[in-house]
Amino acid sequence: ICTSDADWLTLATAENDGNDAEADIHDGVITIGATPNRSELPRSALVTVSRENGKLVREITVTQLAMEHAAMPEIHTANGNTTFSDYVAQVWITCVTPGVTIYYTTDGSEPSADNGIKLETFDYADGVAGVVNIYNSMTIKAIAVRYNLLDSDVTSVRLVRDATLAEA
Repeated sequence: ICTSDADWLTLATAENDGNDAEADIHDGVITIGATPNRSELPRSALVTVSRENGKLVREITVTQLAMEHAAMPEIHTANGNTTFSDYVAQVWITCVTPGVTIYYTTDGSEPSADNGIKLETFDYADGVAGVVNIYNSMTIKAIAVRYNLLDSDVTSVRLVRDATLAEA
């Protein structure tokens, strides 16, 4: 049985007095998910059951699993430039990892699931995408987050509004 609360994971196996049939004794690998606040990585518990001198012996070994990162989001304007002249620029934020949630900031702070604006995204063939409209020069930072993956690295792009480009 695996239970979880905000901070702890608990692994428990059914009590067995050693008199039950062998079919009732289980062994193998149990994967335990991350805690809801993502403070711990998933772990694997190897449960080995055997009998010694007629008594049930249960050994539990818990190890941390290696995890993959979500892909780093990409930030770009429709024309691919980092300078824009129009009143508003549409900035696309995309990620090739399916099912991620993208958070972004425009105030220079580092985005995370706890800090930033959740991007309204849609799924497409290669992952997820969303659009942010910007009106002034700014730096946009973005991160991709998904359960059972480590957060992506933060990507950052400085976009500059230059009204003189419209005059040319």
